[in-house]
Amino acid sequence: MESSPQNVLPLLLISSFILAMVSPSLSCATYCEAKIDETWYLRQVGSGPNQNQVIVVNSTAPATTSFGMIAVNNWAVLVAPDPNAVVVAHARGLHVQAGQAGTASWYTTFSLVFEGPRFNGSTLHATGITGFEGQWVVGGGTGELASAHGVIKHKILTGLGSAVENYRQLDIQAFYSLHPANG
Repeated sequence: MESSPQNVLPLLLISSFILAMVSPSLSCATYCEAKIDETWYLRQVGSGPNQNQVIVVNSTAPATTSFGMIAVNNWAVLVAPDPNAVVVAHARGLHVQAGQAGTASWYTTFSLVFEGPRFNGSTLHATGITGFEGQWVVGGGTGELASAHGVIKHKILTGLGSAVENYRQLDIQAFYSLHPANG
C-alpha cells in the first residue's frame, strides 16, 4: 500500500513532535537555553611560589583603606578546596579596591576560562563586589557557554588556607545559548 502525500504530512509532524520531546535541543530551530549549575572552589594565593594574584598599582590613599589599589588575578578554579584538586578553569581578570571603608569592597571583573573535557576553551564573564561573601553577575560567555547570563554566589571558606591563601566556594547558576550547531 502506497502512502499518499496527504498521509505523509501528519506522520512528519507527529515524528517531529516526538523527537522534540526526546531531545530538547532538536526542537531548537534557532535558539534555546541550557543551564550550568555547579559548585567549584576558587583558590586565591597572595604571595609565595603559588601566587596567582599580584598588585600592579599601589594606592596613595591611607593604608587603612587601600582605596584605588589594582591587582590582576589568574585564580585557579578547582573541583574541591584542595591545592591538589582537579582544575576546571582559571578566573583571569582584575580587582580594584573601590571602597573607602576597608578591604571588603573590591570591584572584580574576570573571565572564567575553562580547561579540560567539559566546556574546554569556553568562558563565562563575571563581575561584582568581592567581600567575604556575595554575588557576581554572569554577563556573557563564549564557546559552548555563548550568551551566558546568571549569578555566581561566592563565600570564603573559613578554616582553610592561611594568611596569604584562601578558598572561595563558587555556586554557579547560569543559562547559556544552545544553537542547533552546538546543542
